[in-house]
Parts: sequence; structure tokens; C-alpha cells
Amino acid sequence: MASAIIDFLYKWSFELFGITFNSNNITNTINSMCNFNKVKSLSLYSMGSTINNIVVPVGLSLLTLFMMISFIKMVQDGVERITWERIVFKAIIFFLLVYLINHSYDFITTIMNIINKMFIDIRDGLSLSNVEGLGIAKALKESLEDAGFIDSILYTALYIILAIPFNATIIMIITQVFTRIVKLICCIAFTPIPTAMAVEGDTYRGKAISYFMYTAAIGCEAIIIYIGLYIYAIGFNQIGSVDGAVTRIIALLFLNGIFSAVISFGSQFCERLFSRG
Repeated sequence: MASAIIDFLYKWSFELFGITFNSNNITNTINSMCNFNKVKSLSLYSMGSTINNIVVPVGLSLLTLFMMISFIKMVQDGVERITWERIVFKAIIFFLLVYLINHSYDFITTIMNIINKMFIDIRDGLSLSNVEGLGIAKALKESLEDAGFIDSILYTALYIILAIPFNATIIMIITQVFTRIVKLICCIAFTPIPTAMAVEGDTYRGKAISYFMYTAAIGCEAIIIYIGLYIYAIGFNQIGSVDGAVTRIIALLFLNGIFSAVISFGSQFCERLFSRG
């Protein structure tokens, strides 16, 4: 009876957006959302391509507008400063940006593939094969095996009470990682707009570069998330040595808190790492 209750409360799984969310296998759940090769195969991810196709004409219109503003500024600086070299140079930049806007989806996807290769290399270097399929419900049920009848009832009641905060922290972790996918979709969808800004060197080119650096930072977040998962797995493997049912649950909540904090830190760290400031 107690085992069935623990399984019901701590061993849930559901599929949404093509992703399997499994509280009893947090390793595979997080890995599937961090690996770009799996993310780009999701039906949800195709929304970024659809929006990108809609935004491309907007980007091309802005590119033309910014190009006109650039020529006006050139004339205002003095007709004598207008040379064929400057005109040819601006024309080259213009047609290059036209190409990048039309192929912005492929361009950002290429950046993500490069970063994902680094993620896979680090993942393989910090292998989690020995803890694949972290079984939280199993770890809790093990604490009941050597307990007496009264103790097992008390432990079960405690696990029922603490299931709410525990599942809340697990859902928070999964939500944080899933939010990264949404950010990737948005970055890919609206890439044509900052790309168009790059033609106006004095005012907007820096913003365009910052946008691409921010996109790279979002891709790099997967590496920090995996490092947090690795730390989480190491701690989970040591849960069995923690004495007492209460202490064991507190230790699990502590691990969840650490993992959530690492994910939040990863977002800030990667933004700072790729920041131009």
C-alpha cells in the first residue's frame, strides 16, 4: 500500500509538445530539452520557422529603410566624401544582409548546431550513464524496507505531506529548462529584424551583434544546465547514505533547490559571458 502511494505521488509522467516529462527519470527529461538535435525535431519548434517566414518581409523592408537613412547621412556628411569605394562597400553589405535575412533561420540553426556539438562533447565527457533514470520513488521506498510497522506508517504520512513541495520544485526545474526552448524559438523567429539593423553602422549595428550574442548565450545555457544535472546526480547517488526519512526528503528538496539555482545562474552567466559590455 505504501509503495503504491509513493509511486502515485512521486512517479508521474506525461507527454506534451513531443517531450516526455518524467519525474522518475529527470535525467532523460532534462537531456531531451537541452539537446538541440532533439529540440529542433519537435513540432513546437517548427513554429519558429513559420514566424520567421512571416517576419522576413518585415526585415527586408527595414533593411531598405535603414539603407536609405544610411545614404542620407552620407550625403549630409558632405558630397565630397561620397566615393565609389564607400558606395560599393555599402552595396556589398546590403546584399549580404539580404541573403542573411532570407536565410536567417538556417543561419541561427547553424550557430545552434555548433554550440550543440560542444554540449554533446561535454555531456559525453561528464557521462551520466551510471545514474541514468534517477528513481526518486525507488529511493523513498528503500527507506521503508527496514522500518517497522509504525515507522512505515509515519514515513508514508510524511512522504504524502512533502510530496507537494517536492513536486513543485521538480515542476519549477522542468519549467525553467522548457523556457529556454521558448526563448530559442523567439530568437529564431525574429532574427530578420536585428539583422536588418546591422546595415546602419552608427546606431543599430551594435544592437544587431548583441542580439546574435544573446542567441548564442541561450544555446550555451544547455551546458550549464547539464553541469547542474551532473551535480544533482552526484548528490542523488548519496541520498541512500542519509539517515532518516525526514532528512532524506529535506536532502532531496535541497538538491532540487541547488539545481534550480544553477539553472538561474546559467542564464545570467551565459549572458555575461557573451555580453559585449
